[in-house]
Amino acid sequence: KHGFAMLEPTYIKGLPTPSPYQESVAKRKLVLDIIQLVKKRILSSKNDSLVLEKRIDNCVAELYNLNSVEKSFLNI
Repeated sequence: KHGFAMLEPTYIKGLPTPSPYQESVAKRKLVLDIIQLVKKRILSSKNDSLVLEKRIDNCVAELYNLNSVEKSFLNI
């Protein structure tokens, strides 16, 4: 009834992963922003964590060029 999700290498090998070195300056800046937000999230209090997670989600959606339908599907 209550399980857990586990990421296995076989499931994530096919996922597209943008390389910051092959992207535009704007995309590289976005990657750096995500890294900073993740660092802040790790150190954040519970009150701040949801806001930071939402910002991270939006940055990742932008990095992958998700449209509004895709974002809506992912609750972003």
